[in-house]
Amino acid sequence: MDQNDATRWTNLGASLLIILAGGTVYAFGAYSEALKRKLHLTQAQLELAALCGNLGNYLGTAGFFYDRYGAVASAKFGATLIGLGYGLQWLLCVYFASEHAIEFLCVFCFVWGHGSGYLDCAAIGSGVRAFPRRRGAVVGLLKSFYGLASSLIILGAAPWLSGVNFIVALAVFAGGLPLLALCKFEDVPDRAPEGDAVDAVAAGVLSSLSMRVVGFALLALCIAVLRVIRPPSALGFNVAFSLVIAVGLAWIVRAAAREHKREDGLYENREDEEEEDAAPTPTTPEHDSRPCATLGSPSYWLLLLAILPGTGMGLMTINNLGQIISARGGQASTQRAATAVVSVANGLGRLGCGALADKIVQRGRPRAVLLVAADLAGALAMFLFFVSGTSVPMALIAAAVSGAAYGAIWTLIPTLAADLFGRKHFGANYALILPAVSLAAILFSTLLAPAVYARHADDDGCAGAACFGTTFLATAAACGGGAVMALLLGVRSRKRYARAAEPPESLLAAARTGETVV
Repeated sequence: MDQNDATRWTNLGASLLIILAGGTVYAFGAYSEALKRKLHLTQAQLELAALCGNLGNYLGTAGFFYDRYGAVASAKFGATLIGLGYGLQWLLCVYFASEHAIEFLCVFCFVWGHGSGYLDCAAIGSGVRAFPRRRGAVVGLLKSFYGLASSLIILGAAPWLSGVNFIVALAVFAGGLPLLALCKFEDVPDRAPEGDAVDAVAAGVLSSLSMRVVGFALLALCIAVLRVIRPPSALGFNVAFSLVIAVGLAWIVRAAAREHKREDGLYENREDEEEEDAAPTPTTPEHDSRPCATLGSPSYWLLLLAILPGTGMGLMTINNLGQIISARGGQASTQRAATAVVSVANGLGRLGCGALADKIVQRGRPRAVLLVAADLAGALAMFLFFVSGTSVPMALIAAAVSGAAYGAIWTLIPTLAADLFGRKHFGANYALILPAVSLAAILFSTLLAPAVYARHADDDGCAGAACFGTTFLATAAACGGGAVMALLLGVRSRKRYARAAEPPESLLAAARTGETVV
């Protein structure tokens, strides 16, 4: 086995752990109510703290750092920041809680959010480089772990640490796991697209890993639902659930990191391997765009307008989920379960979208078609929230749809960036897209939702369907507009993807002449 090929599989296993630590940012809804009480925060101040975490995460500097210093340095820096941010947040709550702590809280939330951005970029950038023809599947796999992270930490640690003490688990988990993963994580050069034999093995392994993640996610969902329907109080149940989470995680990571090619018969005959590699299946021609050229591309602006409402919808739901459930009369245990439900749906949406997107691209269809579907699913989730009134079960269903739509968008963002602007400057181009997510967080989660909530709140908070009703309707309308922008992006980029269905000779000719479509 080629050493670089062995490295990409061990890197994949390590990347799963790295991005799992970064995904703990979605656990904010699980302890936001405790944070609000401990630090005497208003709803607007709580939204501001959540926004600072989002701004740190989506600032975009991690992409430029990654292009310059590589994945290993990005993972180290990210682990330091995220562990430090959570640790300082916990110290603030335990030892320095006061009515004037909001300024420090915002800074600490920004720090852990910024650390998550570096971990995300290190894992995704490594995956895109290592699996150029299966970028959708590998990004979907990695992003699914990013989405599942909050549910796993909630199910594994919440029984032992409640309230603000839960932040201790976040600090240890998010800061320590990437450092452990770095034992098997390396910087590898950009790979040329592999031949059919190699690609077939990668496709089979990624498909098998995806099925493992689906099974693991469904198991986590069952545990979350069980904690709501019949909360187990016995120590044995809590120990068992924590062990199941730990063993399941190790099962998936070990399967990803082991050497796969030695098991495939295609490689027993060297001549067969060379014959297969000589006639690769079609793929989209690469178009490496420098960041300044990306900023001038109409496709870039269409992409921003397409993802802005969908990501705003997801962040508004995640950041306000505790208050949405509380306004409907749900208890703290239901709020934690809702966070887990959104996390699982988020992970499954990312995973399913990645595999489906690769199939669509191979048939010559634009990847942006799925972005249209994701925005429409987000609009549907907001409509379900609105018509369900004060029903907690319907809110959980709407939250699941919202999480799946939001997760799908996050798989599409890096893969569309690589498709439209190339892999050479992937980190920088990916970073240029992320500020749109920060703007989405400001518009939907920080400005819209708190304003509607405050209009219907009293001294004891807000209760009833009106607390978020207008927010749901406005967000649904925005997601519809985002679907239109995604459709225009698909129309504009259709010729590029159509080349994937052409004979290899056409693709080679296009690559030699440097012809571009987008």
